[in-house]
Amino acid sequence: MSLQMARKGRLQREMREMNDPSKPAVARAPAAGSNRREKSEARKSMSTAERKAESSLVDKILGLLGEKKRDLGMIKSAVDELRMLNSAQSLRTIVGGQNLADYQLSFAWDDSAVSYVGTGLHKVPLARLDYFFLTLGKGRLLMREVIRIIGPFPTVLNTLMGKASMEKGGGGSRDETLKFVIDSVVDGTGKELVGEEPRLVDVPIIYASDQVIVGFAGDEEKLLIFTREEDIDSILYEKNVGDEKKNKI
Repeated sequence: MSLQMARKGRLQREMREMNDPSKPAVARAPAAGSNRREKSEARKSMSTAERKAESSLVDKILGLLGEKKRDLGMIKSAVDELRMLNSAQSLRTIVGGQNLADYQLSFAWDDSAVSYVGTGLHKVPLARLDYFFLTLGKGRLLMREVIRIIGPFPTVLNTLMGKASMEKGGGGSRDETLKFVIDSVVDGTGKELVGEEPRLVDVPIIYASDQVIVGFAGDEEKLLIFTREEDIDSILYEKNVGDEKKNKI
């Protein structure tokens, strides 16, 4: 019990650090003059159009991926269309920004793609992955796995924490890579799973905005799609793994 409390205390401290507003955002001076206002309105209009295109393409990709027989050619074509869009906000800005952004894993190509970024504990006998959440901001990351155990067993919450950053390059046509340095992995019992060395994970990014992140789980065929989630806490409470102090970051 003391070990679990110690792990929980460490997790709470790290989450409080992520939410520490010690570096306030820099306020920008408003644009002056009619020309600047007109350009600003034009940018807003384009942003709205791009947002609609983004939403339409993401829905199209998720629909194609959900089919029993996947048409790889159509999937690649839709992903290439998404890649051509100019995202409303770069992932570099999100990762390094002072506001936290929450995402849910909406699609993973297979179990190995989930394990590439997560713990892999959803593959043990009788285990099923219900939710996978990713939180980015302030140069940090928090991933939460909600795993249901078939039978008379409680749902468990695994947490992964560490540093997040963006780097240029990634091979092929990829421009940026989302890099994770995971230094804390705690399973549902409070047991620390990371060894002496942190775990390094590279996710080449195809497209990213404040609403969606599309990347590869190492292999270019193994897509990972994260979509924005506005209320993780409610889902955690519903699954009986929520804790007011633990999940308020």
